[in-house]
Order: sequence, then structure tokens, then C-alpha cells
Amino acid sequence: MTAQITNTIDFYQGAAFELNSSITAFERHRILSIAEVSKLLGRSKSMLYLDMDPKSKYFKADFPKPIKLSTRSIGWKAVDVYEYINSLNQQGSKNE
Repeated sequence: MTAQITNTIDFYQGAAFELNSSITAFERHRILSIAEVSKLLGRSKSMLYLDMDPKSKYFKADFPKPIKLSTRSIGWKAVDVYEYINSLNQQGSKNE
């Protein structure tokens, strides 16, 4: 399972991707763990929690909303995370 997660993360980190062409329908509907989101965004898990906390100075209102999976775990829709990454890439290219 870890190798599969690593391969998926390496694929998306190593390529500039378009949502409609690079992500399969199955992949779009996956639920990503915090470890996967952390690696995709290059941020620690604790920073992700700060990004989601409205009381934090690091709060990002446009950060994808997590889905509660159980009393102690959350996940994110893959499509939401990929769209967020694309929006960050677009913001970066506007600033160049």
C-alpha cells in the first residue's frame, strides 16, 4: 500500500497536470489521507491543520474542506486537492 501511495504521489508531483487529461475518473473520486495531501503539497501535517484552522494566522480560506471518515480520521476528495494545487500553480504564474 505504501509503495502504491508513493508511486501516486511521485506521479502527481513530477508532472504538471491538467485535471481532465491526467487524472482518471477513479482517481478523481479517491479520498486522500493527510499523509498523501501533505506530500502532494510539500507541507507537514501540522501545517495542514493550521491551514484549516480559522483561528490560525496561517488559515487559508480556499484550502479544500476535509471529509470526516471516522471519529479520529479525515480525508480529502482527490479532485478538490488537485484543483487547489492547480489554483496555486495559476497564482504562481500570474506573479511571474
